[in-house]
Amino acid sequence: MNASELRLRPSGAFPATLGAAVACLALYLLGYGAFGVLAAALAAALAGAALATGLAARGLEVAPLGPAQGVAGRELLIPLKVSNKGRFAARDVCVECEPASRRPRHALAALLRPRSSADLRVPARFPDRGRRRQLDFVVHTSFPLGLFRVRLATTLEVDVVVWPRMGHMRALDELMAQAAGRLAPARRGPSGEGEFFALREWREGESLRSVHWKHSARRGRRMLREVRAEDRPTVRVALAVGVDLNALGGRLARRPPAFERAVSLVATLTRELLQRGHRVRFELHAPLLRRATLERGPAALRGVLDLLAEVEAEPGWSAAAPRPTRREGSAMIVVTAGVALPACPGRVVIDASAQTSEELYRPVRRRSAAPASEQDTAPSTPAEVRA
Repeated sequence: MNASELRLRPSGAFPATLGAAVACLALYLLGYGAFGVLAAALAAALAGAALATGLAARGLEVAPLGPAQGVAGRELLIPLKVSNKGRFAARDVCVECEPASRRPRHALAALLRPRSSADLRVPARFPDRGRRRQLDFVVHTSFPLGLFRVRLATTLEVDVVVWPRMGHMRALDELMAQAAGRLAPARRGPSGEGEFFALREWREGESLRSVHWKHSARRGRRMLREVRAEDRPTVRVALAVGVDLNALGGRLARRPPAFERAVSLVATLTRELLQRGHRVRFELHAPLLRRATLERGPAALRGVLDLLAEVEAEPGWSAAAPRPTRREGSAMIVVTAGVALPACPGRVVIDASAQTSEELYRPVRRRSAAPASEQDTAPSTPAEVRA
């Protein structure tokens, strides 16, 4: 491993061992000859532990195993491979990503024999979205005697995509009805899987979730409620990356708060539309138009999140606002960051910087110490996105 920094520091057992060596040396000088051998042994142990710890650490190498994805503000796991190419074994090898949080988390390899390796998933937390190409990692070990702890710092070329924070949508049914130009539909039951169609007898191995228990009690056998899948319309979601410099005092920050709120709103809206069974056509309304056509289901969310992770605001840029067409679907939602767009039939414009957006969207809290009941329930890992 090409370490940019290597430090060898005494550990918790070092002061006691050093004190014992000094005491034995003092007794030897006072005429107790037997303590001279013990003082020499303790001194040799200290010197040998320092040398062995340094040699064991110099044989360690860390390499990335693949890309990693996660939501900003939530813990994600970075796959790394730790190899021991030295001649000495290494125990309790800890790897952590810097900068560390208030409560550092690390991955541990209990034992690395010579010419062996271990795959680790190092936890990390990033406050802001974006793509990280380089990250700093620190390797700790105190093998063999625990008297010294060596710290090796290195920089690795990685591919870590941090997705924007996702909150919760409010009044999504009313928003969809407004985009489609009709009244809001009546809310269905808790299942929300579609319109009731028929009853049939329950078969072995089927889920009990859709059993109609009242009819089952009347007929003396389990009756299953069948629903007809609802043909949900395709929704076109667009993010306008232009920002109004006058509203920002004539100066554009790297990540304006209004634009970050718009990005988070688009991510949340796309997630909830996919969870409800809609097919989404997403585009970034920017000088370089980028689109992503998504199939139904939460697993398709990753394509939009990858685009939103790296999008940046464009100062003073303006162009014709995207307009809905019949071919592209019956609903269209455009999210802006303080830019006024002209009215258009069949299109809903949400200004993320306006107070009216609070009626539709609740962002997540940035405080990491919030109680579990108040923390964001958005997916933090690709596994949760696919669930």
